[in-house]
This record gives sequence, C-alpha cells and structure tokens, in this order.
Amino acid sequence: MNKKNTLFLMQIFCYFCLLTLLVIQLTSCKQATIHQISNTSFSRTNQEVEEVKQLISPRWPQSHKRYKTTDSRIYLANLQSSINVFERMYNNTKSAQYGTQLASKLYFRYRLLGDFNDAIKALNLINMVSLDSHANAQTYLTLASIQSGFHQFKDALNSLSKAQELGINNKGLKELENEIRYSLGSYQNLNVVLKNDEINSLTKAKYALLNNEFKQASLYYRKAMNTYKDTDPFKLSWLQLQQGIAFLRYGDMQAAKVFFTQAHQRFPEYYLVTEHLAETEYLLGNLTHAKKLYQQVITQTNNPEFYAQLAKVEALLGHNAASQKALSQAQQKFDLLTQTYPTATGDHAVQFYLDNKQKQKALFLAQTNLKNRKNIESYELLIKTAMANNNQQLACETYKQANRLNVRPLEFYQLSSELSCSNIPTTTH
Repeated sequence: MNKKNTLFLMQIFCYFCLLTLLVIQLTSCKQATIHQISNTSFSRTNQEVEEVKQLISPRWPQSHKRYKTTDSRIYLANLQSSINVFERMYNNTKSAQYGTQLASKLYFRYRLLGDFNDAIKALNLINMVSLDSHANAQTYLTLASIQSGFHQFKDALNSLSKAQELGINNKGLKELENEIRYSLGSYQNLNVVLKNDEINSLTKAKYALLNNEFKQASLYYRKAMNTYKDTDPFKLSWLQLQQGIAFLRYGDMQAAKVFFTQAHQRFPEYYLVTEHLAETEYLLGNLTHAKKLYQQVITQTNNPEFYAQLAKVEALLGHNAASQKALSQAQQKFDLLTQTYPTATGDHAVQFYLDNKQKQKALFLAQTNLKNRKNIESYELLIKTAMANNNQQLACETYKQANRLNVRPLEFYQLSSELSCSNIPTTTH
C-alpha cells in the first residue's frame, strides 16, 4: 500500500476514532432525562427549545430525498467486503498492517451494528497485533481507540504515546487524546477548545452541552450540516442522531422523534438510531411501534439494555409473560457482561439494577465506574445511585467532588435540585 493511501486511511480512521468517542460520551449522558427536568428550570428550558427549533430550521434535518447518500445496504456490503479482504490477507500473511486494518474495520462495524462480539474480536486482535515487532504507529492509534471504547483509558493514553513516538502527531490524534482525558475528568482546556477555530463543530457541540448550552450546541450541529458535502450515510445519520439526543435531553420528544426518524430512514441498520427512536416512541406512548423497533435492535445486537426496555413495553401492553421473559434475558446478559467486562459495561447496567431492586449492586457498579472513568457523567451516575440507596452523605460528597470539574450539563443542575446538601449551587446557569 503506498504512502498516499496509507495517509488517507489514517485520516479517515482518526475521524472515526473521534466519532466513536463522541457517540459514547453523548449517548451516555442522555439517560432518559425527560422525566427529571425540575420545575424551576422547565420554563427556561422549554423557551430555549422553541428558540432552537426556529434557529436551526428550515431544511434540517435533511431527508434522504433532499440529500442523497449511499444506500445503507450498499455501504454495509462494501464494509463487509473490506473485512473479508483484510481477514483473508491477515490469515495468509499475519502482517501487522493487515491485522490493524481488520481490527479497525471490525470495531467500526460494532459501532454501526452494535454486535459486541465484533468489539471483543477487534480488541483481542489488536492486542495481539500490537505485540508484533512490525507494529506501527497506526497499530497503536487503533489500539488506543479500541481501548478507550472498552474504558481502558490509561492504557489508551500509553498507546497514543507509542503512536506519537512512531510518527503520528496529527490533529486527529490530538482530538482523540483530548477525548480520553475528558473521560478521565480533565476538562481544564475546555474553554480553549471552544474558542479554537480549528476545532470542528461536532466537538464544540459536545462541549457546549457539557455547560448546558443547548442553543449553542444546536447551532454547531447546524453548522456541521451546512458544510456537509459527503455521500456517507453514517456520518449524516450520526449527526442527526446527536441533535435528536439533545432535544430528548431537553424534553422535546416530538422534535427528537423527527431527527431520529430521518436518521433511521437514512440508515435503518444503525443500532443507536433504532434504539433512540424506540425509546422516543415508548415515551410518547406509541407502544406497538416501540416494540417493533426494540425487537429489531435486539435481533441485531442481543444487547441487554434493549431487552430491559422491551420488558417495559411488553408490560404496558399487558403481555406479562413476554415482559418477564425479556426481563430474565436482560438479567442474565447484564450479569455476564458486568462480570466479564465490568469497566466497559458497568455504567450501562446501573439503571437496570436500580429498576429491578438490586440497589446495592447498582451502587457497587457506579462506584467502580467512577474509579475508572472520572467524567461528569460518571459522577452524576453515582450521585443518582447513592440517592436511590438513601445514602445522602455519599451523594453530597460526590456532588461536591463533581462540582470541582467546572462543567455544568443539564443533568447536573437537575440533580442539585433534588439534593439536600449545604453550599451547593442551584441555579440553571
């Protein structure tokens, strides 16, 4: 492979590394906050949401008819062909270069389709390839991205250092490093990033939401759409997904549904879109459609979170046996995942255990998660879990620690209104 093609692949991979981390961060802070908006902040939030809808209209979200992208089936077929090629070449040669590309493709397929087995294969493969004497900078960059996806953040930083030592020191690597450091609770350069014209709009949108700036974040998403000139269906679906998540967090389920629907029509196999559309339909009371979507995404991913949600839908539909069956499957799968990959899956399991009267287990997982991942979302999760366990002291201590991070997403203010601690801020800005 010549240098020009190698550089191009590295640039593309860095972009998807960043998208992967942004997806992880943004979806982890959504957490069905629709029911948690306090009375004191609702009127301001509602007004801001209405202003945002006016500002980012018209022609947003872009429908597939208005903006054509590659058919998702063709896109996925091309990805599968690429995986087949790299798998054959790696099996024949055991080359570190081909092994790196194969791991990258497998992990990307996981981010699209949600089959955790792909992620496990990618991690095992890239760990093995990194031990090869011919491992290069791209190998360690790939390793760092996958390690961060499994919440192995310190290992990921070490891998990035090796990538830099071997010659990669570009913008993509720097953004990936920033994302990992933010996952560890290091937000010191956040304001610098927001003022840097070289930082892309998608990154700025995420950081604006970290400070409860919904309007500014939505304008950044709109700016990204205005400059979008690609035929890649994933990138545009991802962008529409993020705006939908923002609307969901700020309480407008109908607006969220519009964005999720457009993203789903463009890329129906993209599991995060399907899951968010299913959740929104559930919250809106459209249970039959929600059930269909959850069944679709469960068939595709076998994810226990979606079994748990399906159980709720089935219960509301009066299908008690089906609800219990889905709940039992969720329990078995969460128990297995939290034993096997606790740092990667523990935060996702906390809400399930809280909902199913296993509060001590939820608290243990939330505490374990915070030890490993000290971002604002992890602090919020422990505060919420401590409150559910009637441990006000732990909730207040955690809140005060989180307050030192100097980031204020919407959910942080919502939690402050529910706590009875001394000397904590309660304003919405």
